[in-house]
Amino acid sequence: MKNNIRLPFLYIFLHLAAITAFGISVAKGRFSITSDLFSMIPETSESRALQLADKRLTGSSGKSVFILSRARDFARARENAGRAYQTLKAAPEFSDYFESLTLYSDAAAYTEIFDFIRRYRANLLDEKTVIQLKDKDGIRDFAEASLAGIYSGFSLAPLDDLENDPYFLDQVHLRRLMQILSDSGTNMSLKDGVLAAEFEGDWFVMIQGTLTKKGAALAQKKNGLQLIYDICLPMEGDSSVGSYTGKGEFSAPTSFVFSGTPFHSHKSSTKASFEISLISTLSLLAVLAMLIFVFRTPLPIFAAFSSILLAVCFAFSMTAAIFGQVHALTLVFGTSLIGSCIDYSLHFFVNWKANPALTSGSQIRSFLKKGLILSLVSTEICYFLLIFAPFPLLKQMAVFSLSGILSSFLTVMMIYPLFGLQSHEKRIFKLILKSPLPAIKPLHRSIFLLAMTAIPLITLIVNHSKVQIKNNLSALYKMEGRLKNDTILASRVLNYTPSSWFVLRADSEEELLRLEENFAKTFQAQTGKDGKENHKFLCTSLFVPSAQNQKASINAVKNLAASREITEELYEYLDFENPDQLARSFQKNAGREREILTPASPLPSQLKKIIDLLWLGQIDGNFYSVFMPTSNLPESIMESLAEPEKGIFYQNKVRQIGQGLDRLSKMILLMLGIASLVILLVLRLFFSLKETLKIAAVPLLSMLWILTVFVISGSPIDFFCITGIILVFGLGIDYIIYMTGHEGGRLETAAIILSFLTTAISFGALALSSFVPVHATGLSIFTGLTAAFLATMALQKPPADKC
Repeated sequence: MKNNIRLPFLYIFLHLAAITAFGISVAKGRFSITSDLFSMIPETSESRALQLADKRLTGSSGKSVFILSRARDFARARENAGRAYQTLKAAPEFSDYFESLTLYSDAAAYTEIFDFIRRYRANLLDEKTVIQLKDKDGIRDFAEASLAGIYSGFSLAPLDDLENDPYFLDQVHLRRLMQILSDSGTNMSLKDGVLAAEFEGDWFVMIQGTLTKKGAALAQKKNGLQLIYDICLPMEGDSSVGSYTGKGEFSAPTSFVFSGTPFHSHKSSTKASFEISLISTLSLLAVLAMLIFVFRTPLPIFAAFSSILLAVCFAFSMTAAIFGQVHALTLVFGTSLIGSCIDYSLHFFVNWKANPALTSGSQIRSFLKKGLILSLVSTEICYFLLIFAPFPLLKQMAVFSLSGILSSFLTVMMIYPLFGLQSHEKRIFKLILKSPLPAIKPLHRSIFLLAMTAIPLITLIVNHSKVQIKNNLSALYKMEGRLKNDTILASRVLNYTPSSWFVLRADSEEELLRLEENFAKTFQAQTGKDGKENHKFLCTSLFVPSAQNQKASINAVKNLAASREITEELYEYLDFENPDQLARSFQKNAGREREILTPASPLPSQLKKIIDLLWLGQIDGNFYSVFMPTSNLPESIMESLAEPEKGIFYQNKVRQIGQGLDRLSKMILLMLGIASLVILLVLRLFFSLKETLKIAAVPLLSMLWILTVFVISGSPIDFFCITGIILVFGLGIDYIIYMTGHEGGRLETAAIILSFLTTAISFGALALSSFVPVHATGLSIFTGLTAAFLATMALQKPPADKC
């Protein structure tokens, strides 16, 4: 009696503890649900600095959005962009969803840049100008160019400080800065206070936005992307601004073009969330209908679904408490628990319903204990090994599944034995044959097993060239519809598609800036065309030169100031009184000690955003920065520029993600081998060698059939396929363990059939998903479980007339 009370109390305590831990996580603000595409991807670099660069750059792109207002004439495009901008800014939730939103040029930002240039005007001369200012002829040419800039009427810098800057260094620096931003940025240029570009007869005006964490929370129904759609799409329907036809074309020449990673994440997550909800509902209804059809009494149905609900809650709470967030793809596997967790309940209630030899819940538990424990151990070992994979999402799935299946097992072992049994006359399946399934002749079973083995082996041998692990990131998400057209058009209009970069490493901040400057020269020379240097790149030293170059610039300005004759002539041309005194004052000022600019110095907000993205700073004793090409170049050229021994590392995110998934896939296969050995050693303790080998044959056949189906269907054997293989090993082996442990009895056969059908419904539904990772995993598991079930039925002994 004490044991009867103790076990349910322990069960309740464990579940309440998990829920409490989840509640604490929520209270501390640690919990969130995410469907970010990037979080599905494993780390691509072993170096912490390279990982940090990846996260910073992908994190930035993951929050940046571009809205292009499109019209035949510039005025209409600008007007429509202004309407969208003002409406977005006026939305009550704007401050929650957007860190920034920019359309019009910011006068305050330009003032910041002017102030910055004036403060450091002596530090920022480029190398060519420094060389020019080493002799009198160069200084005179520079002075004449300065006068031409002052009197041209097209100066960018204000003319209010010529008394202290007769050589108009402000103009030199501002032109250089604008040229850097122009060369390394998009095709957009400033026109009437907005960034605009003309492309194929249309004008495009750009609104740039940066989402907050809440605005980028794409698993939520309300977020920054939905706000953009809610405001911009109705404007397209307005007859005054044109409308979208739904076929990639526009009925009038005014519309919006949406671009940026968040738009793709929003579409994929919205579609995935809808499919997950639909799959869960249909799976649940199908399983419910089947249980009603079989049991015809409410207790097994209520208990089984309560077990599933508790298992999912327990798994969700454990995952959220440990990781602080739950990915939407992890919830997909919550759907799969409907099929896998119910197996334990089915084995219990099949005997509860129709095994008159067992007269209490405790007897049923004792009867099933060996098979249930071995099933739990084999399944949990497979999931447990996934925890060691260097992939946060896979760890989440493992913890979620481990916890859910454990909860379901504990429900059967600790709670179900408390249920009373029905009267003797009701303990029968009316819809299942009272006699065992027809015995299959040994010859027929042998032929069937031979065919099950030979067909996949022959298929794989014939198609051996296709049997290779290959992960392709672009295959995980396929653009379609309007968003595909918008992305292609925006890419052509902006001409800004950085997809790879370099990470540079040095022992000190100064060495790193010099390394950047030297590498920039190499990059410009080796990636240019037709003898011209390539200036389409960004790096910190473009805005913050090394101390060595700053000192050279300061000395060049001193050379200017030392040429008092030329300086006096400048002041005379500029119609200043007392040019000789001004020249002496300029020389004195040039000779004073100058502050050296560093990446940590106060910078204009526009430049600080760029530096914060590119300058990684000190990590583990070294200094790191990002060198970002802003145009696509042949990968062979980019790789040839990398020199890891000199601290120059090439990073191609798409390629390295594929390689990372390839390595991870092979690691999972290694884990499968380890799991197989461990499980077989455990099973050998309970079964004879012949029975153990028979059990081992089932997951092997499952794997062969999974590979065969993927090869025949043309689906890649990738990370998600292989993840399905290792999960099938844990789930599919249960059938043969139950059957071997109970010698193929009638009720055990019925329980296995019901278990297979419920699991097949769950994973079969996942295979129908259009979301590639979910589809691949569902197809893999469904195929493997079907093969495991058929092999188990063929390997069983001729069923005896017993339960």
